[in-house]
Amino acid sequence: MPRGVSRLDEAQLQGNRLWTPDLLRPALWLDAADASTVSVATGISELRDKSGNGRHFTQTTTPSQPSYNRNGINGLGSIAFDGTAKALQRAPEAWAFQYPITAFVVFRAAALTGAYNSLFEFFTSAGPSTAGWSDLIKSNGRSAVYSTNTAGAQPNYDGTGSLTYVTNQTYIFTGVHQNNSLVGLQNGKADGSNTGTYTLRTNLGTSPLYIGSSPLFARYTNWMIGEVIISNGAELSVDNRMKVLGHLAWKWGNAANLVTSSPFLNCPPLLGD
Repeated sequence: MPRGVSRLDEAQLQGNRLWTPDLLRPALWLDAADASTVSVATGISELRDKSGNGRHFTQTTTPSQPSYNRNGINGLGSIAFDGTAKALQRAPEAWAFQYPITAFVVFRAAALTGAYNSLFEFFTSAGPSTAGWSDLIKSNGRSAVYSTNTAGAQPNYDGTGSLTYVTNQTYIFTGVHQNNSLVGLQNGKADGSNTGTYTLRTNLGTSPLYIGSSPLFARYTNWMIGEVIISNGAELSVDNRMKVLGHLAWKWGNAANLVTSSPFLNCPPLLGD
């Protein structure tokens, strides 16, 4: 390999076609690095869904629009939340509650501003018995994963994971929400989990779905979000999960931090892998 050429560039120079998440037909794919999907006025007014499902996230209130950092996470375009009342949202829809759900998010925190900092907030109202789920990073750098079950309780692991998130470092968080089990991973590494006997609640309310920051619970974050991928309706295999992680890690400059069992430590996933 020529000096100064990355393995990602080498794969492309050799004519190898890179694997991309659209091959999984995800339920949602938001990619701030793709500037063609970002509408910017004063701030971001719309982030368009690349899954083909048309699930765009918007913000029509100018003071609440997050900003667009064109050289955000490792030089790629990113959504910048600044710890104030900024949010992107979408009306509640059934797709967000079709379990099992696997959610991936690339993020980099400038600060952990609240007791809970919201990556996703898909609860349909502020009450504890409503349908929904959330993936969070706490002020102590530990992750938390919540869902609501049909009994109105909230199975969760709340900051009891084994791994810590720190500021000014890029991470890929993975949250798995399924009946009887919640799991969180950091760059593919096992973090926290909750197992039990419960069925997650799927009824819809009227509150919007939020990504990156949550007005529903006043969780206003100070970090950048790069990319979001959600797969739902069927359990995502370990093989496909590794492909998503490999794709995101090489794209966002985080491959060196992948779980050591990843087959993509030295090269991004290619078609045929």
